Amino acid sequence: MSVLEQFEKRNYGKPKGIYFTLSKNGVSFSKETLRILGAPEFVDTFLSPQKRQFAIQACDYHDGALPFVTGKAAKATNFVRWKNQMLMDDLLELMHVEYDETKNVRCYGEYFRDENVVIYDLTAPEVKDARTNS
Repeated sequence: MSVLEQFEKRNYGKPKGIYFTLSKNGVSFSKETLRILGAPEFVDTFLSPQKRQFAIQACDYHDGALPFVTGKAAKATNFVRWKNQMLMDDLLELMHVEYDETKNVRCYGEYFRDENVVIYDLTAPEVKDARTNS
């Protein structure tokens, strides 16, 4: 007999706080993304065109690592923003989104604790009007 015999299995979905938003200002990572990765100073970035996924992984400094959170003020913020046109172009290509500067695009991610990495699903982006947020 299982200790869960009298229970119903429930699926509450993935946490909604782990996401990035792409806008005319760049790619912004949510406060929950910062928290769950441990507010790292640097991250490595990964792209899987086949799976249409984007990942960031906390790391120590090395050539190619991108600054993520630095200094006390940055750790207190609600997001980290990168203004990198090459990254934005790669993400938009994999999201298959008709983009212009009046839109914000959000993609949700999943955290994998063993490797301290967040993997974002680019197959189901949420597109909103940046002027009305709807």
